[in-house]
Amino acid sequence: MKTAWRLFFRNKQVNYINLLGLSLGLSMVFMLFCWSLNEWSFDQYHQDTNRIFRLTAENKEKEIIDRQPLPLRDKLIHNMDEIEIATAIRGITGILPTIKSGDKLWKERQVAYIDENWFKVFDYQFIAGGFESFNKQPHSVILTEDKANLYFGPNTNPIGKTIYIDSEPYTVQAVLKNNPSNSSFQFQIFLPIAARHLNTFWKERDQYDFIPSYSIFIKLKEGMVQNEGLNQAIQNQGSNQWKASYKNYLTPLSQIHTEKGITSSDITNRGNKNLANAIFILAVLIMLLVAINYINLSTAKSFSAAKGIALRKVIGASRIHIIKHLISEASIIATLCLVLASLLTFFLLPLFQDLLGITIHVGLYQVLMGIGLWFILLFISFTYPILLFSAIPALGNLKNIEKIKLGSTSKRSWLVGFQLASAMLLITCSIGIAQQMKYIKSSYEKYDYQQLVDILLPFYSGESSLQKKQLFLEKVSAMPEVQMASLSSAIIDEYNEDNSLKWTGKSDTANYQLNILPVDEAFQALYELQIQEGRWFEDNRKTDQANFIINETAVNRMELKQPILGTKINYDGREGQIIAVVKDFPFQKMQHKIQPLVLINDPNYSNTIILRTNQVGLQETMEKLKPIYEELYPDEPFQYQFIKEQVEAVYRSDNNVMKLAWAGTIAAILISALGLYGISLFNLEQRNKEISIRKVLGSSAWGIFQLLSKNYLIILTFSLFVSIPIAWILLNQWLQNFAFKIQMIYGVFILAAVLLTGICMLSIGFQTWRAAKANPIKTLRNDD
Repeated sequence: MKTAWRLFFRNKQVNYINLLGLSLGLSMVFMLFCWSLNEWSFDQYHQDTNRIFRLTAENKEKEIIDRQPLPLRDKLIHNMDEIEIATAIRGITGILPTIKSGDKLWKERQVAYIDENWFKVFDYQFIAGGFESFNKQPHSVILTEDKANLYFGPNTNPIGKTIYIDSEPYTVQAVLKNNPSNSSFQFQIFLPIAARHLNTFWKERDQYDFIPSYSIFIKLKEGMVQNEGLNQAIQNQGSNQWKASYKNYLTPLSQIHTEKGITSSDITNRGNKNLANAIFILAVLIMLLVAINYINLSTAKSFSAAKGIALRKVIGASRIHIIKHLISEASIIATLCLVLASLLTFFLLPLFQDLLGITIHVGLYQVLMGIGLWFILLFISFTYPILLFSAIPALGNLKNIEKIKLGSTSKRSWLVGFQLASAMLLITCSIGIAQQMKYIKSSYEKYDYQQLVDILLPFYSGESSLQKKQLFLEKVSAMPEVQMASLSSAIIDEYNEDNSLKWTGKSDTANYQLNILPVDEAFQALYELQIQEGRWFEDNRKTDQANFIINETAVNRMELKQPILGTKINYDGREGQIIAVVKDFPFQKMQHKIQPLVLINDPNYSNTIILRTNQVGLQETMEKLKPIYEELYPDEPFQYQFIKEQVEAVYRSDNNVMKLAWAGTIAAILISALGLYGISLFNLEQRNKEISIRKVLGSSAWGIFQLLSKNYLIILTFSLFVSIPIAWILLNQWLQNFAFKIQMIYGVFILAAVLLTGICMLSIGFQTWRAAKANPIKTLRNDD
């Protein structure tokens, strides 16, 4: 072992680089593996995961939703023997409830209505209380541990205590352990559907058998399997009006986190199956690059190592003895690698989690996985060099050591080519993803969202509520810091889907799902919307309160014929006509096609003040607005959000793709650069005498530099030709997730090629130029 340590420090340059490469690689691979495993493990902790399915519906336009009419739940339970139990849930979106505990107020987003079967289908850990009493009283509530601590303080038993939700008293019946990070359901406040049905309007609406209002989950009986026959049997349970517009099928619980194409859903914690698989492949790729890097660097100083091994064999050492000696040397690097990788992970994992906005639990399973990855990485990295060096023969004349073939140069070239192709692939994909995210950002920026802020208002009905909204709007508009204000609804993924609209020419069997967005007279100027035909709502026209404006997609969906303007529409008791068609604008994620949108001019439906402020002093402006709000709404919390932050939240997962791609790209670049450095050392060591002779015979330093660099440029060119088509295919496949996307341009590949070429020349340039400038006399004199 002393000899191993001595040799370790003798070749410290190569060993330090090896140690750094292995440690960084292992740390990166561990974090990427943890992320992928976290994605794959979503919703797997439920005891009967394999028997739980969600009903999914697809319409004729191939739009997919995860909501169903509530009456379908009861039909499934009573009419289908294959189903053990069914349950329903509806998240509260748009109009957020106000929670009051003591004298404190909150607006909460993660609130859901559930039926009496929810906790019989899904596994939750009850810290206190139970769901039996919850099901008996409509004004009951179940909280997660975090919410219970927030409302009542830690170390307090909240069971039986009261909180007020939209001024109504609710009794806490149970406290749940916080939702696991790998759960698709992140609701923190649960209310019984019976509480929603205390309102006659909602109770009657939920009885319609053609309005998609709830997500419905079923648990199959043991032994039952999902098949097309079961899907058809469930489809037959729907009403005739529902079956005319939607086709139902079952989605396994294990797939809902990563399912694609959902245009309407209660689940916001969504993932991407292809991304999880891609990150796993990226981790494996980095592991291979690290192993290749170690092999190249280990053989870079091979001749000095070969002399020592040959000498040991001359004095009688067997191959087994040599292998043991090489393993003792490798064990030093292996041990240091594990220690350093553990330290790197300890410091980098929190940064990794903050970067992606996720939580990765590291328990015993993850630790064992890390040790397994360490063993696999070392096995791949160390096996080839140990077997190669131990096979060196014992030569009587050690001066002929150069006759020993320590691996084929062409094999090393292939390995370096693989590294460069991988780096090119990752660079290209990262640039392409960055260009797409830039395109999305610019699409929103043309509406000048940077200075927009929305302020949530309580949703009360009645004349006094409307007067308060209008009074607040007047006071806000009068502030010098506010350029413009509108009473409407939040625009980013906040809308109300409805299929109860009726219009002239609508088919009796049509069940169109249209998006309703309340706006006012200032909305068009605020968002700079373009009118294709007609006019916007006008303040001095009372008839406009019953009129409608639609977007271009709605014209096609509703199958309207010219003249479109003047078409009669009936919605929720209001009768009016279409007065304008606006050009399509993004009000949903750009993964989805623009959906049909109907704009109504009714302040009773509006729950948001959207204002455009001066770019300087945004926070100060909000502080000035707070007392105005609290004067009008003393029992409501003052909450606001910048539209820019909403956009960033909507595209957080896509930005994470970009961040992960760049992280992998940087790792691949570093590893590839080290690999090139290693192979350049190896080649220079082999060609030292040749370089010196060429210089003695008159070759210039530049000529020798070109000669030595030629092989690397050949390898690089080959790598580019191999990787570019693969990158093109992968980028095109990822871009299919977006309805609005960039066009693939050659500039992406040219930029990636230039970057990789520059990195290559920096990696090999210093060593190669130094060898070209070296004194040939010294080299030839030292060659014994």
